[in-house]
Amino acid sequence: MYLRCLEARNLRCLEAVDVELLTPDDAPDDARYRNLNLVLGTNGAGKSTVLKAAALGLLTPLFQMGAPFPRPFWVRRTQHGSADGAHVHVDLRLHAVDRAGARPEDERIELCSVDVTVIPVDGGDELIQVDNVDPIWAPIHEFNASFFVAAYGASRRVGPDRQALARFDRVGTLFDESRGLVPLDAALPRIAARSAERFEALVDLLDRLLPDGTTLERDATRAGNVAFIHRGLSTPYGALSDGYQAYLAWMGDLLVQLEATCPTGHALESLEGVVLIDEVDSHLHPGWQLDLLPTLAACLPRIQFICTTHSPFVVGSVEACNVHVLEGESAAVIRPMDEELFGLSSDQIVTGAAFGLPSSRARSFVSEIERVEREAIDDPAAALRFAQMLAHGGAETAMPPGAPPDWVARLTNRKGRE
Repeated sequence: MYLRCLEARNLRCLEAVDVELLTPDDAPDDARYRNLNLVLGTNGAGKSTVLKAAALGLLTPLFQMGAPFPRPFWVRRTQHGSADGAHVHVDLRLHAVDRAGARPEDERIELCSVDVTVIPVDGGDELIQVDNVDPIWAPIHEFNASFFVAAYGASRRVGPDRQALARFDRVGTLFDESRGLVPLDAALPRIAARSAERFEALVDLLDRLLPDGTTLERDATRAGNVAFIHRGLSTPYGALSDGYQAYLAWMGDLLVQLEATCPTGHALESLEGVVLIDEVDSHLHPGWQLDLLPTLAACLPRIQFICTTHSPFVVGSVEACNVHVLEGESAAVIRPMDEELFGLSSDQIVTGAAFGLPSSRARSFVSEIERVEREAIDDPAAALRFAQMLAHGGAETAMPPGAPPDWVARLTNRKGRE
């Protein structure tokens, strides 16, 4: 299953959002990464709400039954009061694995739509109702264990071990930051004991997703002692750096959830589904950020990823067709990226349409360099200092002895004439 289109009205901070998303089946032929979608915006613009809106549309019955995490208060509120209700519409593409359990007459359906309305009721509660849904939707939710949607909030940490995984476990951290993820060091030995073939397939994927050539120690893990070969040394899971453990927390959870969902006889990387990740760059060094999304796209080509980020390194690793920008403060709207991003430097991205900052330099330094630039109009020493500040930032570089070079005087005279 893929999410082709998402519309939201009066949902939390979003007044009106319409976004068409890339899927592995519908992306342009020339797209470098067919399964990646990246949502940008300032803090508070509504990036997390876009992910939550997607989860609401994909998993409406789960929310109607009362998912076991805090209620997000869906209906938009402003200083003038609450809207009459919130609305979410999603267009989905279905696959054979999604239609398992469907009626014979529905087995060839490929597209499906869902309309959801959230209405405020007495006592401050909200009622979630489905206004319009294709008949195939109910069997997908009720009978299909392979219907795959996972979501990861900005706060991602490992929780207590759980032998059984419910559907809400796959999206819980997006709505409840205290909710834990599946502990990899408990899940891997259990999978190894149940199926050697599935264990090897999962570990192969994990090794490809890990940075810096780190790999899992298979024999130690089968014996119940999860360890990694990291920088040439055998390193227990708990002895890895916080950054590695934070990355493994959600990456391991994702692979364990995929393994639990994927039907027998299917390769893990062949399962279609939707994965939502808030602040995908969290805890990662810039070197990892550059590789993260391309690695995800290559290792899990049939998963549709919808992520948020504040990282110019992540943004520069994808193309304009992968990026959507939230704009506005009191009423956010979303627009597709209209300038190419792939291959740009982080400075170009930060000061371009993706983030729109006037400079990537410290604000106090910008004020200082602007002052020196004004002085440089008729002061050769200031012109030299200006050039040094452009090249070396705030470093206290020694002025060469004697008069400034001739080029400084010529620059000063030209600026004065201008």
